[in-house]
Amino acid sequence: MKKHDFIGYLKAQYAASSAQLKVSSFMLVVATAPSAISIFVNDENLIYTLAILNGVLVCIWLMSLTSYQAKRRAAHEARRAALLTDSFDADLSSDEVAYIRETFTVKESIAIPLIDEYYYDSKSKPGYKRLLDNIEESAYYTSRTQKASRQLLTTFLIIYACSWILMLFIAIPDQESVFLASGAKLFMAITIFMFSGGLVRAWIDYGSCAKNTAEIVTRCNAARVNEVKQIDVLMILLDYSGYIDSSPEALPNTYYKMREKMEENWKIISGGRQ
Repeated sequence: MKKHDFIGYLKAQYAASSAQLKVSSFMLVVATAPSAISIFVNDENLIYTLAILNGVLVCIWLMSLTSYQAKRRAAHEARRAALLTDSFDADLSSDEVAYIRETFTVKESIAIPLIDEYYYDSKSKPGYKRLLDNIEESAYYTSRTQKASRQLLTTFLIIYACSWILMLFIAIPDQESVFLASGAKLFMAITIFMFSGGLVRAWIDYGSCAKNTAEIVTRCNAARVNEVKQIDVLMILLDYSGYIDSSPEALPNTYYKMREKMEENWKIISGGRQ
């Protein structure tokens, strides 16, 4: 594999990962549906049927989640390989290429057409300065998409909180209402779903990653003020990779909706610097 091939796999794997995230999220909602329905059911046979269905759907969700994690791992492998090979204008050894290829989940026929030799905007010569440029560019896009994902989840959580307050004020005056009691049970089931599904954790992690990657951009600029030190660049690279690897993937379609504006802003930023 040549160095630019990894860029094609990077794009293909992130697209596959994003698509699988949609499927996994949908299956999680579907898997919790029988539990929510059981709140309104009194027939024991139907409850047992819903319990069996719930177990089957949970198994399907777990398989979907496993597939997502494999695709996400492959996307990260492609990202690291693309970043380093472009920065140093070098190809990886055959052993490393073989290892990385084993993690890929997309076919070569899908990845190759996505190759873009100008994926990274840096005009610097191959070396640590170019690596610093590429890290900064990647961190810029990451911080924006992670911030946007947090904002979307914030909107959802605000709606949820308002619904909770509304439920509280409606249910308390009429505690004998069976409908309201069932509604309260359903609301608690949704709360469990939110925490078990990792929505609150994702909201926290999105904010943390957005902040940390924004700091990476600042550190890249600071490292560029004086002569670029290799050890500084490597430290920044390790921190950036750590933030990316531990953060949740940006919500589906977030990048594509913001892409044009981010690219315009980045051209202004990088143009003024170079």
